[in-house]
Amino acid sequence: MWYAIILAGGSGSRMGAQRNKVLLELAGKPVIVRAVEAFTNLVDGVILVSREEDIPDMRAAMAAANLPVTIVAG
Repeated sequence: MWYAIILAGGSGSRMGAQRNKVLLELAGKPVIVRAVEAFTNLVDGVILVSREEDIPDMRAAMAAANLPVTIVAG
């Protein structure tokens, strides 16, 4: 089996964002959703590594996009 591991542990502070930059929208969709979608048809699963405090928002973004991922703190 093949898995994609996507590192999404940033904070967005260097760009002046109030939250993790991957949760910001780009053309109406969170950046992290676009990243996960790029891999869904290429691998057997996606593991998303996130800061602990961002996990609820990551889960919400994945659920809204109907994307099955495993989210872990890291």
